[in-house]
Amino acid sequence: MSDQPTNAEKTAQQAYDDWRRGVRWTLGCLAAFLFVTLIGWDRVEVATHGCSGVVTVWVWCAPLALTLLGCFMAMAFLAMLKNGIRKVLDGDCDAQKMLEVAAICLDRTHLPASRRRSKCLYAVCSHELGYNDVAFQWANEVICDAGASLSQRLSALSVIGAVYGAAGKAEELRRVRDDAAACVARSRVRGQALESRQNIVRAMDARLAQLTGDANAWRTHLERESMGASQQRMRVHATFQLAIQYERDAREARATGDEARARELEAIAGEKYARVARFGGTLACARQAQAWLDARQA
Repeated sequence: MSDQPTNAEKTAQQAYDDWRRGVRWTLGCLAAFLFVTLIGWDRVEVATHGCSGVVTVWVWCAPLALTLLGCFMAMAFLAMLKNGIRKVLDGDCDAQKMLEVAAICLDRTHLPASRRRSKCLYAVCSHELGYNDVAFQWANEVICDAGASLSQRLSALSVIGAVYGAAGKAEELRRVRDDAAACVARSRVRGQALESRQNIVRAMDARLAQLTGDANAWRTHLERESMGASQQRMRVHATFQLAIQYERDAREARATGDEARARELEAIAGEKYARVARFGGTLACARQAQAWLDARQA
């Protein structure tokens, strides 16, 4: 067994330091690779002196191909580092630690693009911890920034949409949903990245359906997300909302005098609350689920 701390055991400072170390190592390796390639080009020029044109072209293409390969590998590794640090939130559901990482990033970086990414992360984590006013403020700051990318705007709109949805503000949520759909329409990404962006709009559509009385569409969305979402955080959220739905159904059954059905629905809600409390980390919904379980045991 390794003595190295796991991702969940690392402090926010350790997670940030590991990420920065990985970025520096990757950029350093890329610089060294490009330097060696430039030296290789110089040697190629000498080696191909007097050779035929076809041979010269093929030999010159080799260093160019190596350069492109090195750049591609560096970009792929940087993406892996980014996904790795995001697992603190999306995989471990540790919004508190991720918030601390975002605070460190904001404190130590002065590049506008890096600060915008950190602000997006700060907004998401604040919402996940239940600080909706703070989340709204940070998300709105990102949206008002002319330099924000489509991805950053979508992330901020997702936070604002979640805040409006939780507050039951259907009209405000509909406006945010339309803005998010416009961002998705302008996206140039494909595949899983596009699917992820479209899911943001689908989630807003489902919440709008719930707010306007279509509980079946909302429940269908939650069932799908609780089983098939790629991120643990999203599965936990969907499970929590399903638990709320089952709890509400139990109250309605009890109001009509169907006590057996009410107890059955409460048992299902309890199972889902227990799952949220177990896997929800420091998310606000995990605290609320645990509070419900504690109240039932009292």
